[in-house]
Amino acid sequence: MIYLLVAMLVAAAAAGAWLVVGSAKASRSATRTAERAPEVEAWAAAESPQVMVANHSSSPVHEVRAFVALGRRRRPTCVGWIRTLPPTGDEAARVALTADSRESWLRWRDGQARQPVDVAVEVTFRDNAGQHWRRDRSGALTAIEG
Repeated sequence: MIYLLVAMLVAAAAAGAWLVVGSAKASRSATRTAERAPEVEAWAAAESPQVMVANHSSSPVHEVRAFVALGRRRRPTCVGWIRTLPPTGDEAARVALTADSRESWLRWRDGQARQPVDVAVEVTFRDNAGQHWRRDRSGALTAIEG
């Protein structure tokens, strides 16, 4: 009976150690992924239909897509892209907007003449390792699972 109790305690301790080690590995992996994530940010001003993107990392990013939500309750829609964005340092690159996106933005802006305007920008991109990322309107960066 005592051997059975000791065996159960040893098994429980081993399972607990395995869970702790597995959790620590997952945490280290998430930390390494976050540390490797490119430092890309995007923004826009409501008065001008243009989106700016900066790549503060040391490597280029690819397939940069800018999404804009005009107004508080609107869903973001893709307004333009940059095929490859090299490191920009403190500078920013202007996203080439589609003609439809630019016209929609101007119509929306002109209709908001007396109301406060709200433009939210999100951006997706791919790093050199092939990982896709999303920086949402609050600035949070998340990996996009393929």
